[in-house]
Amino acid sequence: MGQVAALIELLPEDDSFNFEQLSKDLPGIIPTGVKVARADISPFAFGLMKMQASFIMNDVDGLMDKLENALRAVPGIQSVETKEVGLI
Repeated sequence: MGQVAALIELLPEDDSFNFEQLSKDLPGIIPTGVKVARADISPFAFGLMKMQASFIMNDVDGLMDKLENALRAVPGIQSVETKEVGLI
């Protein structure tokens, strides 16, 4: 069994969302067995910010779905989009 790296983009519902706080809270939000490799916050559009986060996990069936569902459950997050997934 190998490891997988996933790049996921998170978009907020509005410009008041606190991505700095989310960066600190991510390790407690994500499922067991998933590690945050990196979380970058950048401007998106019309004063909105976005986060692109990289996660490392074992290549286990269903773990990616659990990660996406955990991120979708964050209050204030409108969109969770997986940009890239690959074996490392």
